[in-house]
Amino acid sequence: MKRLTLVIVLALAGLLSLAANPASAEFTANNESTEGNTLFAFAIENAGPTISCGETETGQLVWEIMNEGEASGSGPELSLNFASWGTCMVEYKEEAIATLTGGNCTWKAKEAGSEREIANELISTCKLSGEIEEESCSITLSPESNEKLSTLELANSGESDEHMAVNIELEGATLSASGGGCEAAGIKSTSAATLTGVIEAFEVTPGVALPVFKLFFGGGKFPSMNTLWESRTVIVANSGTEAKPETALTNAGPDFPSFDVFDNTVAKCQGMVLAPSGTCTMTIKYIKKRADGAIAYEKFQILNAAGAVVDQMSIFGRG
Repeated sequence: MKRLTLVIVLALAGLLSLAANPASAEFTANNESTEGNTLFAFAIENAGPTISCGETETGQLVWEIMNEGEASGSGPELSLNFASWGTCMVEYKEEAIATLTGGNCTWKAKEAGSEREIANELISTCKLSGEIEEESCSITLSPESNEKLSTLELANSGESDEHMAVNIELEGATLSASGGGCEAAGIKSTSAATLTGVIEAFEVTPGVALPVFKLFFGGGKFPSMNTLWESRTVIVANSGTEAKPETALTNAGPDFPSFDVFDNTVAKCQGMVLAPSGTCTMTIKYIKKRADGAIAYEKFQILNAAGAVVDQMSIFGRG
């Protein structure tokens, strides 16, 4: 038997959920400033052993909104100014871990319209360095060799959509590795490296067009059922941009054994890409009364990335 409460998580690449927000074509600061802090974590792969970088405290990466070359509270360009990539860990053989530091450089993201996926540009050279097995190791990514580092994917985050989540999927990066330490660890120069990870940028929002998912009961019927095996249709509808709802089943109400999902399952709805005005329907049946004779109920909820409820409804079983 499936638990019935439907929690629709509007997600980004397994990382990030999206809440409804109007589209525009600019980044907007929400802190009465032109810049703000971030947290980040990412990995360099396909250049030998994985190099994992990140910072759990703010201050190493600062965002800054630019408009026609000037710092501004809103504008189409966002500079990501790294003071450091934090401490980068290299696990190059069993129980052998080295650290590299550095990464002082700038990325630039540009909002050409209201797209969620936007181009990322490397403005200055990013360099990591350190010692591995008492030999030097230096890794660089230069603007000249990385004119376009694929795309960044943007979404609103935070309980009130006041922050921005950035999903990093930078493919085909050209990386130069030098020094005996890099050679000892198996780190190699390549033009096929990838940078994957996430950035959480505080108090800034992107002007992206987002899906807007809602829950409805079909057929104009009330959500209460008076006899066993009665059914109701629950509709997942998207009134925003094309997207695929990610779904999960949790027990938000006390009586999930009283109901079950038939016809389209939650998993099927999860796999459907819903175009604007697209829907997915599920038939919910009342299959078991409560032993104490009380009214059975279950909640359907839509949550944003922070877990806040943005839409909900309940279904009841009587008699």
